[in-house]
Amino acid sequence: MGDISLKKESNYSSNLYRLLSQYPENDLYYSQHTPILEHPADALRKSLLNSYNVLKKLADVNKDNNNDCKEYIRNVFNEVDSFYDITFEILKSFYSPEGKTKNNNNKNWLKENKIDSIKKYTSYVDTFSKFVSGINNLTKHNTWNFMPFNLSYNDLPQIKGFYFGTILHDDAIGPNQAIHKKWKGFQTGFSYNFIIRKLIALIFFYQEKLYLTIQSSFPSSKKDNDVNDQGINKKLFELAFDTPLNFLPNEFELASGKFIKQINSYIIQFPKDYSNKSPKIQNLSLSYNLEKNPRTNIIKGVLPYCQNIKTK
Repeated sequence: MGDISLKKESNYSSNLYRLLSQYPENDLYYSQHTPILEHPADALRKSLLNSYNVLKKLADVNKDNNNDCKEYIRNVFNEVDSFYDITFEILKSFYSPEGKTKNNNNKNWLKENKIDSIKKYTSYVDTFSKFVSGINNLTKHNTWNFMPFNLSYNDLPQIKGFYFGTILHDDAIGPNQAIHKKWKGFQTGFSYNFIIRKLIALIFFYQEKLYLTIQSSFPSSKKDNDVNDQGINKKLFELAFDTPLNFLPNEFELASGKFIKQINSYIIQFPKDYSNKSPKIQNLSLSYNLEKNPRTNIIKGVLPYCQNIKTK
């Protein structure tokens, strides 16, 4: 897959935002739908800003405040999943509602009315969107388990992490295996750094693939170098770029994103991994707050990157 580029001469705005901002108003149908849609450039900018705000809060939050971290994780996945939904609203605004069936779910509306471009766009993004939607669906329930932990290896700085917990066996809580894949036989979790970088790369990926989809169906030759998204794409890039590659050991092998600064452009690569930086573990230390079950007075758990905690 090709690189995604944000250029200084375009104020580091995305190709998608520039296309939507300069697209002829009379050729868009957002105001003819029921309910009326937002102008697609406005919808994109607002959703980008909402996503940035929750990701920035997650980056800045005191990682020892578990309640805040839990809420910010919920907000991040909900907002990025909402960003994915907005991309279908944007695509819908290019099609007239005349003679079409009605459906307030924009993705379903595009499918029901056999809009060819929906197949192209979803073929690009749906494999990756499931990561976000699966977790977002989980965190909409009040009973989901957020389990924080700290891990260090090879005497490097401590990594703040968490996992989505579930009952695995014998009332023992451990990482949800539908979300956290095993690594070298061990259960795994997520670091905050990995999640921030992956989700931002995914947002850029959605934008670029929607741009390519729209451009192929609705080519526009108009160019406007003064289009400005108020710097929101630049802020997203900078947040990801400034988030260190201080990952949990298995995360170097997972699909993430690479962020590269050049003199007059920013480059985003997704999906990419950092397998070449994958560490050889020499020593590992995990800190985690295990609580007794008040009913049984027993401690049970399956911890990431460690052997199971047995009944005591």
